[in-house]
Amino acid sequence: MRRIRIAYLPASLRPGGAERQMLSLAERLPADRFEVDFVVLSGPGAYDERAVASGARIRSVGQTPPPNASAPAKLVRRASKVLRYAAIARARRYDVVDAWLYPADVLAALLRPLTGTSVIMSGRRNVDPQDAFGRAEHLVAAVVNRLTDVVIANSAAAAANAVDRDRVDPAKIRIIRNGVI
Repeated sequence: MRRIRIAYLPASLRPGGAERQMLSLAERLPADRFEVDFVVLSGPGAYDERAVASGARIRSVGQTPPPNASAPAKLVRRASKVLRYAAIARARRYDVVDAWLYPADVLAALLRPLTGTSVIMSGRRNVDPQDAFGRAEHLVAAVVNRLTDVVIANSAAAAANAVDRDRVDPAKIRIIRNGVI
C-alpha cells in the first residue's frame, strides 16, 4: 500500500504556533501510512532538526530576498520560488497540501491545476485582513476558495470571518481550536 503523501507549507520552520502544530502532527502520523514533507518558502528554521527527527523531509523553494533588494530582484526571487514550489509539488504528487498560513494557501491553491494536488487545506487563525494582493484581493480570494477543499479555523470567530469576509462555503470549514503541544 502506498503511503499518503502530505506536504506542510510553512514560510519556514521557525518558532510559531502553526509551525509547532504542523510538527506535532508530523511527529504523530504513523510512518508506515504517511510520508511527510515540509516545503519551506523562506529558508531554514529552528525546528528543522525536529522535523527531520520525525522522519519528515525538508524541501526549500528558496531564501527570502534581502530587505535592500531592488523591486525587480524581489519579483524575480518570488517568481523562481513559485516555479520551484510547482516543480516540487508536481514531482512529489502530494495527496494533501496543508497550507495553513496566508499567503502560502494562495500559492498552493492557485497552482493546484499545475501540481495536481488531490486535497488543498487552508486555514484561518485570526480575523485580520488578508490584503497582500491589494485591489485584486477579492478576486484572488474567490479563486482560492474555489480551489481549496477544507478551511481549518482555530475559533468560531475566525470561521465566521472567513464566511463573512471571504465568502468561504461553511461546509468547507472545520473548527479545530489551537491545541499546540
